[in-house]
Amino acid sequence: LLLAIERSRLPDGVEARVAAAAPDHQLLVTRDREEIRRVRDEIEVIIGFPPRELLAEMPRLRWFQQWAAGADWLRRRPELVDAGFTLTSAVGIHAVQIGEHVFAMLLALARDLPGAVLAQRQCRWQGFNDVATFVLFEKRLLVVGVGALGARVADPGAAFGLPVVGLRRSHAKHGTGA
Repeated sequence: LLLAIERSRLPDGVEARVAAAAPDHQLLVTRDREEIRRVRDEIEVIIGFPPRELLAEMPRLRWFQQWAAGADWLRRRPELVDAGFTLTSAVGIHAVQIGEHVFAMLLALARDLPGAVLAQRQCRWQGFNDVATFVLFEKRLLVVGVGALGARVADPGAAFGLPVVGLRRSHAKHGTGA
């Protein structure tokens, strides 16, 4: 089992929890290409961010859990399409947090919070004429990509009175109505 991440970026306790969850597997924690190449014939499961060019060299690979949402990179690696492993992703796992963060940044921009914090640090009062703020109400919100993340941005946008326009690559409909 390859946990493809730099050990220094691994949160405390995660390595032990992964090892405990897969007691019948030997756990390797690395992204080093040469280290991975040495054991490529034994790797059955990968979690994380492995060097993608090595995936085709792993005859026993059965499952790759990537820690990212998109799998567009597969288009550039046609040799992997029929490689025999299952690819799962973290699609939507951080939709709530990212959606809230995007909307927090939008509100900060509309109310010029960076300018207000700077004025506060300088012990300077900002009058209404000194601030470049705007009202979100009835502005148009364009969401590029209306999957799980886009929907989590669109929902509060609509609640703030923003007409929402969503763009996606495919013509498929999303279940949230975004």
